[in-house]
Amino acid sequence: MASAVTESLEIDPLNNDYVEDIITTSTLKSSFQAVGVGYESNGSLISNDGWVPDSSYDSRARPWYKEAKAANSTIITDPYVDSSTNNVIISLGSALNDEAGRFVGSVVFDVTLTTLADLVNQTNLFNAGYLFVVTDKGMTIAHPDASLNGQPVAKFVPGIQLTQGTQELQINGKDYQVNLIQVPDETGTWARSSIQMWPLQPLVKCVISPSCLSWLA
Repeated sequence: MASAVTESLEIDPLNNDYVEDIITTSTLKSSFQAVGVGYESNGSLISNDGWVPDSSYDSRARPWYKEAKAANSTIITDPYVDSSTNNVIISLGSALNDEAGRFVGSVVFDVTLTTLADLVNQTNLFNAGYLFVVTDKGMTIAHPDASLNGQPVAKFVPGIQLTQGTQELQINGKDYQVNLIQVPDETGTWARSSIQMWPLQPLVKCVISPSCLSWLA
C-alpha cells in the first residue's frame, strides 16, 4: 500500500493540493494513524491527521525521513516516540522522487503498535499458539499482549536465540516450541522476525506467510 501511494504522489509531489487529496483518502485514514509528506527543501510536513508542527519541527531529522532517503525505497523504522501523540509507534518511510527521479522528500505512514498487534492477531495458528513480531535487535513490535510491545523479547521468552528456525524452550515450567522466521527489508537485509509459539504438547505444525507487514508496504 505504501509503495502504491508513493507512486501516485510522485505524479505531482510538489503540488500541495494534489498531495492532500491523495493522503486524505478514507482508505489511508482508516489504515494508518497518520500519513504525511516531509520535504527536502525546507523540512516542512503535510499531514492528514490535522497536526500542525511548531516552528522547531524539521521532518528531515525524523528517523522515517532519514532512513527512507538513505535507502531510496520503502523502509520500516524501529519503534520510536511520535512527535504529535507521544505514543510509541513504528513508521513506514518511503522515498519520494519527482518525475525526473530527483529526491524531493519522504512519505511517512504511522502505525501504532496496537494496530499492528491487531493485524498479527488475525493470523490463525489453529488455536494452538500465537504469532508476534520483533525487530532484528529483539524489540517486540507486535504481540497479542499489548503490554509487551516495545519490550525486549528476552524479557518474556528467556533463552530465545534470534536465529531462524525452530527452538524448544521452557518458560515458567512449561515447554514451548518457538519458530522464528526472518523477514527481510526492501534491500534483502534481515529487518524483522515473525515468531510462532505454541505449547510443545500437542505439537501443531503451521505454515504462515513470512511477513505480516507485507500488506502495509
